Amino acid sequence: VSPKDRGKAMGLYEMTHFLGMIVGPGLGGVLAEMFTIAIPFFVCGLLALFSSILVAFTVQETFTSKPKISDSQVGNVVVGLSPQVSFFDNITRAVKELTPYVSIFAGLCVARFVLAFSNSLMQPVLSVYAYEEIGISEGSVGMLFTVQGVVTLFATLPMGTAADLVGRKPMIILGKIIHASAALLVIFSGSLWPLLLIMMMRGLGRAVSNPSIIAMFSGLVPVSKRGKGMGIFSIFQNAGLVVGATIGGFLYDFSSSETPFIACAVVGMIGVLIVLLTVREPKQSL
Repeated sequence: VSPKDRGKAMGLYEMTHFLGMIVGPGLGGVLAEMFTIAIPFFVCGLLALFSSILVAFTVQETFTSKPKISDSQVGNVVVGLSPQVSFFDNITRAVKELTPYVSIFAGLCVARFVLAFSNSLMQPVLSVYAYEEIGISEGSVGMLFTVQGVVTLFATLPMGTAADLVGRKPMIILGKIIHASAALLVIFSGSLWPLLLIMMMRGLGRAVSNPSIIAMFSGLVPVSKRGKGMGIFSIFQNAGLVVGATIGGFLYDFSSSETPFIACAVVGMIGVLIVLLTVREPKQSL
């Protein structure tokens, strides 16, 4: 995909991802009710096997040249570090080898950690809050997440296209402001329908920001090193998800039921500030 169309392409990719996220939970529930609770796990395994076969026979490598590595270099190449220099120098050297846009790379990684952290502060406790504090039924709680997914599904492609036109950084900032605002509004919802609108707002915020942040990051690293770069990016995201979910549950149990949502909004706005101060559009996508 050419750099100018990368936001649109990532929007299409995210759109198909969220289609699966919408269909999967519903199908799993139907299978569990019709048969036994074990059946969805077997179906999950079969679908994973099918996807592996699909990738094996339909997906082609985007580059063909591979660097030759001697046996003596294998250890250092795998970890990307050298024992002769300091840890900080190792990290700096490794990033410089990946991209000429070191500051943008680092800023996006930190922002991804903070934004994933903020999102996971409320995600694990949202359904519990809706059920226990607002009094929404279990079926309606499921509907909340379905509606959020539907909004994200249909908004992602046009938002990715818009990012190609107006720039990725403004879309990242706008999406995360919407997402953080929705988190704070949850504690003022009080009933199903206001919360339903807030979940739609969350879905829109995710659709606005996600294609842009992935498209921008992929443009920082050349194709031959993009797998390693995206791996580093995913490490920051997954670390944020793990830490945020743990702290969110702790806050819900030991502080108050509203605290995770307030914390999500505050940390989300910190992430917006990090993007605003450290991230800029690269002069030329790689």
